[in-house]
Amino acid sequence: MKEKFGLRQDILKEFLAEFLGIFVLILFGCGSVAQTVLSKGALGEPLTIHVGFTLGVMMAVYMAGGVSGKRGSRVHLLLELHRSIGN
Repeated sequence: MKEKFGLRQDILKEFLAEFLGIFVLILFGCGSVAQTVLSKGALGEPLTIHVGFTLGVMMAVYMAGGVSGKRGSRVHLLLELHRSIGN
């Protein structure tokens, strides 16, 4: 079954993983902003926006990270910046 329906080209797998990762990031992040703004603060606050974007980034990294076996360039850049500030 996997041979019949699986994606054979690695570039297509990576593209699809990145696309779905960005989709989840936008869905959770912008969804939390929309909830807070459209409810005029009654159903959300800045903390819910932070949590929404954090969950979006976490889920995007988990989704896209397993395909290529490496982190995305954004995550790699943030980790390198964190290491250079910490030393």
